[in-house]
Amino acid sequence: MNFAKKVLTVGVYCKEPRGGIAQLLYNYQKFVYNPFYFVPNGRGERTFLSYFLFVFHPLRMIFQFIVHPSIRIVHIHTPSYKGFFYATMTAKIARLFGKKVVMHMHGGGFREYYSTHVSFVKRELGKVDGIVALSDSWGRFYTEDVGIDNVHVIPNVIPLLSGNSQRERKEHGVFNLLFLGFVYKEKGVFDLVNLLKSHHAYYSGRVHLYIAGGKYEEDRLVNEIEEFHLHDVVTFLGWVTGEKKEALFDLADAYVLPSYKEGLPMSILEAMSHGLPILATNVGGIPELVENGVNGFLFSPGDIVAIQESIDILLTNSNIQKHMGEMSRCRAESYGVDSVQKKLSCLYASVL
Repeated sequence: MNFAKKVLTVGVYCKEPRGGIAQLLYNYQKFVYNPFYFVPNGRGERTFLSYFLFVFHPLRMIFQFIVHPSIRIVHIHTPSYKGFFYATMTAKIARLFGKKVVMHMHGGGFREYYSTHVSFVKRELGKVDGIVALSDSWGRFYTEDVGIDNVHVIPNVIPLLSGNSQRERKEHGVFNLLFLGFVYKEKGVFDLVNLLKSHHAYYSGRVHLYIAGGKYEEDRLVNEIEEFHLHDVVTFLGWVTGEKKEALFDLADAYVLPSYKEGLPMSILEAMSHGLPILATNVGGIPELVENGVNGFLFSPGDIVAIQESIDILLTNSNIQKHMGEMSRCRAESYGVDSVQKKLSCLYASVL
């Protein structure tokens, strides 16, 4: 990539990705930038290492400026809320050293954050040289609602699998659902657990939900699985990466994300690249990934009845399941490495 040596990326630790931002940065490092100049500013969790990375990342940035004088742009990946506030501090340090700043907006809750911090957001985003929005709908939010004119829509990148990623229906007849990500209420994971709890007898032996993730409310999840004896329909695996995650995608018949707020979920893009039908809420940039009735089903957050109906359609109709999986794989192609590289190159050219 022509601009790789001119860009320093700042974001969450990504060697063993946990969460969407970390997975995106992992993909950038492996498939997009060569070389990849990177400074982690935390791990997305409350650990000593995370605090250490956060406190010392400004010094590590300055060290990168010295070691790599070709760096002209600092590309900061930020969530909402406190994460955005800290990102503005990083941007100030970059500007002190004469660097251009690109702010990559990931937070699915940024609309809510903006509504209570209007002046601060307008002022800080007005100072940066480029803003990356994850989808057209998020791009319109930053241009029309926030009033920023240097917005570039660049979706998350996903490496496409070679060959045919669509698998045949399992002979044992169990319909396997997969959920990846942080475990807490706003991800909708407990809506899935409540559905399987309420219809336990019906789904036992027919549907199995695999939950891979953690943080926040994983103790609550483990307790509910134990209390309501859901081991035959729900398995909680904790965080998985690498070959273990690939094995889960191979096992799954559909991917489910009933989240209450989102940016452009990396997990849905990963599932699409594996040829899976998607069951998800119509929030954030998800409707730009999933077309209702084409490569999956969309429903409103908290609509457990709609989740159940979507699962039952795929459970009882393997032809629909196969067709939707094929359509997911086709739609994933526009989020491939080559497409995103070109958009990043245009962004950096405009900034410089």
